[in-house]
Amino acid sequence: MYNVFISCNSEDYSHAKAVYDHLVWNGRNAFFCEATLREKGKADRLMKPLRARST
Repeated sequence: MYNVFISCNSEDYSHAKAVYDHLVWNGRNAFFCEATLREKGKADRLMKPLRARST
């Protein structure tokens, strides 16, 4: 279970990633699309369609 779910658009990704890193560093269990999915080994498969849409 996650304490925090972070959602953002591509323009805000770097800011959202910084917030995610800060939360995780301080012991929160946060979900942040690509970072969390990468840890679980699912990022490439699930993020590919989203990247295709943004190009």
